[in-house]
Amino acid sequence: MNAIELDDGRLIGPQAPVDELLSVLVGHLAGAYSLSDEQVFSVKSWLLIDAQKFPPGQIVTAEEKANPFFPSSPENLWAIVGKTPNGEAIVWHRSLPWPEGISPFFQ
Repeated sequence: MNAIELDDGRLIGPQAPVDELLSVLVGHLAGAYSLSDEQVFSVKSWLLIDAQKFPPGQIVTAEEKANPFFPSSPENLWAIVGKTPNGEAIVWHRSLPWPEGISPFFQ
């Protein structure tokens, strides 16, 4: 799939920035966007392609509004994209099992 038309008429595709793709995935999970299974799979695959380009140990998170005086915690997370310290590319979101290798980011 080359592009997805969102409910608001915008088009998003594999060239979109990681944070934009992540916000579309989270928007779908939260009910703001209505995506088909095929469209969700496309967004996740585009995110995984981006994650493979990250250096080991780098992640991007999508979180609920958090207190700026406290570090991130897994309870606030909607999604994670990046690479574990051992170099494994990862795309995780709520409803999936917690991924191995990510916990050190939240200690």
